[in-house]
Amino acid sequence: MAVTDTAPVTTADLELARRRQKKINGVILLCLAVFVAAAFGVTSEGNAVFRLTLPRDVISIPNLVVPAAPYAYIVAGLLAFFGIRQFMRGGGRSTNIFLGIGLLLVVTAFLTWATAGKSFSLTGMLESTMVRAVPIALGGLAGVLSERVAVVNIAIEGILLAGAFAGALIGSVLGGFIGIVGAVAIGGLFGFILAALVVTHRVDQIIAGVAINLFVLGLTSYVSSQVLTKYTWLNNAPVFRPIRIPLLSDLPVIGPVLFRQNLFVYGALIMVLVATYYLFHTRSGLRARAVGEHPEAADTLGIDVYRTRYINVTIA
Repeated sequence: MAVTDTAPVTTADLELARRRQKKINGVILLCLAVFVAAAFGVTSEGNAVFRLTLPRDVISIPNLVVPAAPYAYIVAGLLAFFGIRQFMRGGGRSTNIFLGIGLLLVVTAFLTWATAGKSFSLTGMLESTMVRAVPIALGGLAGVLSERVAVVNIAIEGILLAGAFAGALIGSVLGGFIGIVGAVAIGGLFGFILAALVVTHRVDQIIAGVAINLFVLGLTSYVSSQVLTKYTWLNNAPVFRPIRIPLLSDLPVIGPVLFRQNLFVYGALIMVLVATYYLFHTRSGLRARAVGEHPEAADTLGIDVYRTRYINVTIA
């Protein structure tokens, strides 16, 4: 077996990579500046009116009126400034920070352009965005927990679909909270199956994930078309209404967005905090990261690599 020598990464190599990243981000920001000026600045007319108060809000605040074209040019100027800065003195952590700020500014410019001459409920959009971001957040957490133990979890969509389908089915029969428990159990079961395939039986991780996705998609599609259309009472799960947090829910803008949401939004926010604490502030999280970064060294130190991977993938 041939041995390939790998040159060690030096400080000069890292500095060269940082400079390259800095220049790439600078080019992206400059291109975005040109795009915003041409697409949003030239074609915008009138003012964009953003409604910040919902009809059920206790505290009313005035609407936010933004001149569409001037705002687009201001955003383009800021993007150009950030892009030039990357070439002159960027680098390090600030490189990605300025890129993130630039992308956020592009989103605000797009919203202003789309709302020019009309009114738009900004608070309502943010409130709905929080609800619709829950599956993405949960899928991202699943991916992080799996990747930290060196398991590529391609089956996230299938596991989410299986859990949602089981939750709706069980919730229709036994109630909403029992449905949540059933959804978690079914999701954990498919996570355990994925762990068994890729950890114990050494099945290719991509193939195992795709197989689970296709299996769940076919199973749920068949049951939906052949069973739930005939027995509609099996697809009538209760809906979880928004839960108001006293005082905080009455705050303008952030009240409806963060403190007047349903159980799933609060659960997703809590799980993000719990997962962060678990991975970076507990011994179990340290073991999981050790298994993902160097499983042979972790095994030498007495960490059960298989058990750690099973636990994390099942939780994911």
